[in-house]
Amino acid sequence: MRDQNSKSSKACGTLTLKKKNAEPTQPQTNSAIAANEAQVHTIQPVDSLDPVKSTEKKQSEPTELVPSAGELTAELTASLVTTPVDKMRSSAAQQAEHDPVTSGEEPPVTLPASESKTQPEQLETSQGCTDISSVKVADAIATEITQSDEQDQLIQQQPAVRNMLPGVHWQALAEAVVGLAHRDAASPLPCQDSANASCKPRALVIVADGAGSSAVSEIGAQALVTGLSRLLNTLEQQASILLDRPELDEKKSRDFSLLLVKHALGILQDLSSQHRRPLKYFRCTLLLAVHGKHNTLWLKIGDGALVGEQISLNGGQRQSKLFTLGEVGKGEFANLTTFVDDHLQPSDVQSGLYPSALLTGLAAMSDGAADRLVANDGSRVACRVSDWLDQLRSGKLKRRTLVRAFYADDFTKGTTGDDCSIALAACELTQPG
Repeated sequence: MRDQNSKSSKACGTLTLKKKNAEPTQPQTNSAIAANEAQVHTIQPVDSLDPVKSTEKKQSEPTELVPSAGELTAELTASLVTTPVDKMRSSAAQQAEHDPVTSGEEPPVTLPASESKTQPEQLETSQGCTDISSVKVADAIATEITQSDEQDQLIQQQPAVRNMLPGVHWQALAEAVVGLAHRDAASPLPCQDSANASCKPRALVIVADGAGSSAVSEIGAQALVTGLSRLLNTLEQQASILLDRPELDEKKSRDFSLLLVKHALGILQDLSSQHRRPLKYFRCTLLLAVHGKHNTLWLKIGDGALVGEQISLNGGQRQSKLFTLGEVGKGEFANLTTFVDDHLQPSDVQSGLYPSALLTGLAAMSDGAADRLVANDGSRVACRVSDWLDQLRSGKLKRRTLVRAFYADDFTKGTTGDDCSIALAACELTQPG
């Protein structure tokens, strides 16, 4: 290492001698001084502030033409902290102290007053090029930090959308009214719809709509709603295993749904034997939803609509989201649908599990009510359903409210005058944590 240092010092000495021989002996002109200043700006010795010590050190150690990484870091840090004017003045002062023309091997050159007055300005301008770029970097970083802070403040100011959590306690209400077309008939027909809603031992909504072409379909609809409500109460343990556990078992839910359908078909078969009539006289549609802690089972045969509700908080205001479960269920032609009868196939049964974590309300309705409350493709649900659920959870919804709504002119105008039935269940709401 010492041999290499001595070689480097000799080389530097050679370069110094060549430089001295190349310089003129007479006093330097202004152009020569400017050239020297440009050269000084390019190669700045930073070894010592003492001119004598700096000269002695240059003779024993190689001149570092490139500042070290530590010096660059210190210079950049100082440029980010100090103001541009202070930085340029400090750089000019250091430049004057390290100037080889005044501290090196050459004797100092005395400049006229006018020229010595302009020299610091030239040094500040030349040194300022580097400082200005550093200041621009600092300004860019500061601007980016400011913009990031402003974005964070905007995000904090924007109201967060949070879902309301369903509580434990549920309220339930159901109503079925005879359609005006049945009342206007020469021989008035009874309401062929049946609906039930309960909240013990768990929330349940169920609706059955008797076929208009079946003579005693109201008997079948009433029997299915009563019988299946009793069956679900009897099978509470099996329902708890399926709905109150976090596991989502589609196969078990499908088997449980087909079990309910089998029982429903058995009820109609018993009615057929009891009344000595064909089973088709009792056929009807079937819609139900059973709520659990983790999952909600829904089942659908035929037309009508099953609706779920979720409520969120947006800027302190409650917003209700309504959605349908299953397909619309309409056939290729009007009033053509699927019924619970002896022609029913497992593929005609729609069923599934829906997560209960954010479910705040349920509604089941026959096609007479769904024609006015749900879009034909099931993509939209009327806000009136949300209003009814909200009134129900607060204990303000009455059956007369539903009856008046179903018979109102704006509800019946342009309809077929079919029976209307609806079953509602809504839970209390808790604020999100």
